[in-house]
Amino acid sequence: VAKLNLTEIILRALGLKVDPVTHFRQFTYPRGGMGLLYERMAEAVRGSGGRVETGVTIERLVQERGRIAQVVYRAADGSPQRVECEGVVSTIPLPVVVRYLDPALPAPVLEHAKRLRYRSLQFCYVVVHAEQVMKFHWCYLLDRWYKCNRVSEQKNVDQGMIGDGRTVLLFEMSCDKDDPVWHAGDEGLRRIVEEDIAHSKLLDPSAIEGFFSRRVEYAYPVYKLHFENDLFPVLEALHSFDNFLS
Repeated sequence: VAKLNLTEIILRALGLKVDPVTHFRQFTYPRGGMGLLYERMAEAVRGSGGRVETGVTIERLVQERGRIAQVVYRAADGSPQRVECEGVVSTIPLPVVVRYLDPALPAPVLEHAKRLRYRSLQFCYVVVHAEQVMKFHWCYLLDRWYKCNRVSEQKNVDQGMIGDGRTVLLFEMSCDKDDPVWHAGDEGLRRIVEEDIAHSKLLDPSAIEGFFSRRVEYAYPVYKLHFENDLFPVLEALHSFDNFLS
């Protein structure tokens, strides 16, 4: 991860090769991918007698006397569920989680939450008939003609994640929910990614074997000027529940 260095920027602008000054040159990555961390966490919960449910839909966080007393949700099979709780740890985006409180939070708090902005992400996966495409794990695409922000090759941190003779490039594309990119299907996204590949000359397009995408609505918070005027009232309201962490 490179440090911002004005001297280095000037030398590079003059076409001179310089070694970048970095914060660090190595990092630790779990074999099998980041999902392994959460699998181990789930195993620890089950090992201590707990239960892990995925694919559920939260409907309400019932508050009583300054605490979250119950979580009301629908299980993966659609059945209604209700669980009493001693505490809640939430990673749900703030504009979403405030809507679950029952009784509702004060109207001004909900208005503040609505004004918190996030950027969304389209994750575009390109399956390539090649052992390796890049020598590095990720590369930021900064020139103005690129639609994608970054490309990474997961196989470069764990060779065992993908079989021999194949690799996968992940192109990340940030957008807003109202952007055409957010509503584009795989066909439209693939065209955009292939244009970026043509600009970058990363690989021969004929080596592409497949394409699929995933998307995240609340990916990056937007720190606009005076954003704290909206953020702090929301956090204060949520932290007023002594058994709720967000």
